[in-house]
Amino acid sequence: MKLRHFLLIGLFLIGGMINAQETKKNFIEVTGIAEMEVEPDEIIFNIGIKGDNKNQLADNEKQLFEVLKSNGVKNEDIKFKSMYQNIYSKTKLFTKDFQFKVTKKTDMGNLFESLNQKWVNS
Repeated sequence: MKLRHFLLIGLFLIGGMINAQETKKNFIEVTGIAEMEVEPDEIIFNIGIKGDNKNQLADNEKQLFEVLKSNGVKNEDIKFKSMYQNIYSKTKLFTKDFQFKVTKKTDMGNLFESLNQKWVNS
């Protein structure tokens, strides 16, 4: 009986030693960094216009839309953001903020020259 136990334990130990051997697997390890410069195909801008009264603000808004249309900005790419009236100053200043999207087809230099007006707030 003791001999059977001893042989059985020996068998398990030998079996465990056979499975415990390491097997080396071939592998390749690669490390590195990749960079890519991407030219943007659309840019979103915020613009603020101002006026001394509501009529002047409306005229400035029309001029803004004309400038943007003449430089290739579509109507659906122009969004109204906010409007503000400063009632506490002596001259009531009205401001309106818009957001517009330009594509890479737009001539940015010509657009910003056209928007360099006294009614453009920001």
